[in-house]
Amino acid sequence: MDQGSNYLCWFCKKNPTGPDDLLEVPLTKILQKSTSNAGSRISTSTRYITTEVNIPCCDVCWETDHKTGVITKAAIWVVTLGMCPISVAVMNGDLFPHLDPGLALVLMIAIYLGLILVAPLYLPRWNFEHRGIPPLSTKSNHPDVKKLLDDGWKIGKQPGSFEKDK
Repeated sequence: MDQGSNYLCWFCKKNPTGPDDLLEVPLTKILQKSTSNAGSRISTSTRYITTEVNIPCCDVCWETDHKTGVITKAAIWVVTLGMCPISVAVMNGDLFPHLDPGLALVLMIAIYLGLILVAPLYLPRWNFEHRGIPPLSTKSNHPDVKKLLDDGWKIGKQPGSFEKDK
């Protein structure tokens, strides 16, 4: 890709990008893995090559992706800190005086875990869908990245840093 030219953002397909507005996607391909056994000592060596695909990405998509992570973490902290006084009130019988404290504790834990599990799933999707753009994690759908993935490459700078296949 000619990095001196302007392109439309690959993610939103709307906003123009400058020559430096690139999402760098590191890829690695393992050429050879070998294990040697010297007595009680086992050593493994890996030969690999790396490359990088640069995807045009506008500031709006970049900021949305960054803010989504911050918003999700903040929501988890708000839920965590908000549940503490509520849990104490329930356990003391101040909030629901007729509720057994053991059952109250189980309910509070269930609600807390439900909120903690739902926030990371719902918030990022909402943040991108209401803006009409895909998250940067869809980078594996970019044609250049997809072609390399189909050829046995993995996203990551080196073996052991690979992203989970999506």
